Amino acid sequence: MTGSSGELPVTQSYGEKLQMRKLCGLFPLLRLLILASGIALADSGDPGVDGYPFKKVLIVIFENTDYQGAVSQPFFAKFAKDGALLTNLLAEMHPSQPNYLALVSGDTYGVTNNKVNLNARHVGDLLEAKGKSWKIYLEDYPGNCFTGAYSGKYARKHNPFISFLNVQQDAARCNAHLVGSDTFQTDGQSGNLPDFSIYVPNRINKMIEDAFGLGNLRRGDARASEITGIWAGNSSGE
Repeated sequence: MTGSSGELPVTQSYGEKLQMRKLCGLFPLLRLLILASGIALADSGDPGVDGYPFKKVLIVIFENTDYQGAVSQPFFAKFAKDGALLTNLLAEMHPSQPNYLALVSGDTYGVTNNKVNLNARHVGDLLEAKGKSWKIYLEDYPGNCFTGAYSGKYARKHNPFISFLNVQQDAARCNAHLVGSDTFQTDGQSGNLPDFSIYVPNRINKMIEDAFGLGNLRRGDARASEITGIWAGNSSGE
C-alpha cells in the first residue's frame, strides 16, 4: 500500500527479507561479473580477513543481453573461462527497477515502475553498522542527489539507492556514497576503493541489446575490461 507521500512501508525486517532473496540473482548477464573482487585475492592465495577469501566486493551490472550474445564478446568470454561462471541466476521481474532494489535490499516491495521512494533499509545500512565503507559508481550521474528520471545516458532506475529515503533525504550521506564513475578511477588509482561497491554503466555501455544502434555489445565488453583493469590494480597488494 502506498501512502500519500509515495513511500512504501516495510512490514518485515531487512534480515528476514535478505535471507529470502538471492541478491546476486539480478540479470542473466550479471552472473559473468558479480564478485569480481575474488580474482586477485584468489590468485594470490590471500585468505582475506578472518578466513574469508574476499577483502572487498565489486559488483558491475550489465543487463538485457542474452547469454550467447554476452559470451560472444572477447572479454566476457575470457572472464567466463578464467573465472567462476554461474549459469542459473535469473532476474526477479521486469522492468529494471525492482531487480536493482532486490539486489541491495532483498525485496522488490511490489514495485512495478521505475520511480519509487522507499522507507526501508538496505545493504548500505548494514555495512555502515559494521564500520564498512561502500559506494555506488554511476556513469553520467549528475550528482547532488539528482532524483530525475534521466540525465543524458544516466537513468535513475539503474541507481537503487536514490530510491531509499534515508539516502535520498540525507544530502551528506547521499553525496558521499552515490558518485560519478570518474570517482571510480580516482579511488582505484589511489587505492581507496571501498569495502563494498557497485558500478553501473550508462545506458549505452551496459549492453542493453543494441537498442541505440551503437554496437552496445562491443562497447559493453570494452567497458567491462576497463573497469576490471582498474579494480585489479586497486586489489593488488591489499
